[in-house]
Amino acid sequence: KEDDTLKYRLYNNLGNIYCFEKKQFDKGISYYKKSIAYSLKINDMSQVYFTNVNIAWAYFDIDKFEEGYPYLKFVGNNIERYGDKSTEIAVYMLNGMYFNHRNDYDKANSFFVKAIKAGKNNDERSDLSFAHLEYAKFLTKVKRYEEAYKNLALHNKITEALYNEEKLKKASTAGFNLELDEYKRQIDKIENEKDSQYQSLKKSRIIV
Repeated sequence: KEDDTLKYRLYNNLGNIYCFEKKQFDKGISYYKKSIAYSLKINDMSQVYFTNVNIAWAYFDIDKFEEGYPYLKFVGNNIERYGDKSTEIAVYMLNGMYFNHRNDYDKANSFFVKAIKAGKNNDERSDLSFAHLEYAKFLTKVKRYEEAYKNLALHNKITEALYNEEKLKKASTAGFNLELDEYKRQIDKIENEKDSQYQSLKKSRIIV
C-alpha cells in the first residue's frame, strides 16, 4: 500500500512537471492518468479528485475543452465529498474557462468572480494569480478592457511577489549552505589542530 501511495504522488508530480513546466501536455496527462490508477488501487478518492482537477486544467490550458470537460464534471459531482480549500480557486476558475469557451458569459463571469473572492481567503496565491489572468482574457473577449487591465496588473503583481519570494528562499538556502560550509571548515580546522596537538603531545612523552 505504501508503494502505491508513493507511486500516485510520484506520477502526479511528474504530471505537474511535464504539463506546467516542460509544457509537454500529452506526456504530463498520461502521468496524471497513471496517478489516478494507483489512487483507485488504494481507494484514495480525495487524490483521484485532486488529480482530476489537474487533468482538466492541463486540457483547458491547451484549449482542449471537450477532452477536459469529463474530468471537470467528475470534480463538480464530487466537490461536496472531496473538495477542499486547496482546489477551491482552481475549480471555480476552470468552470469560468469552460463557460467562456461555451460563450455562456454570465456563468463564466460568475465563476471567475467566485474564484477571485475565494482567493482572498486562501493561501493558494499562485492559483489566484492564474484566476486573475484567465479572468483578464475573458474580460478582453467581452470588451471590458479596463477591468481586463486591472486583473492583468493583479496577476503580474502576485506573480512577481511569488517569484521574489522564491528567489529569496533560494538565496537564503544558498546562504545557509555557505554558512554550513564555513562551519564545517572551522570544525575540520579545530579537529586538525587537536590532532596535531595530540601528535606533539605523544612525541614529547616519548622524549621524556
